[in-house]
Amino acid sequence: MIRRTADPEEVERLAGVDLTDFLAEPMHVCLVDEASVAFFAWRGPGIFELHVWFAVRGRKALDLLAAMLDLMQREHGAHMFWAMIPLENRPTRLFARLMGWKSLGDREDRFGPKELFVSETCQCLLSQ
Repeated sequence: MIRRTADPEEVERLAGVDLTDFLAEPMHVCLVDEASVAFFAWRGPGIFELHVWFAVRGRKALDLLAAMLDLMQREHGAHMFWAMIPLENRPTRLFARLMGWKSLGDREDRFGPKELFVSETCQCLLSQ
């Protein structure tokens, strides 16, 4: 059962990351389902940056994320999701493609080279 959490200890136990500061922001949404976590960082009206730590793989992961995205759309007004995935993380980049997300190409941030994925195409992103 997917549910929202703001408990940093629960998230750290499940995902192995400390999201205390991020969870303090009420505009951000963290969803959990058994041992899987999806963190949606609010980036503007209806726009969320996505980070996932899933215990499930394959079809189960695709179905879980689809259910989480649906919940985000219904309950939080989300209409666009994006993620910057490290180039060396091939399985997660493939996962984004299997979800139907569009690659907007490579970008570099302070942590190194990434590939930018979006769930819908916005003209403003294509010109970057």
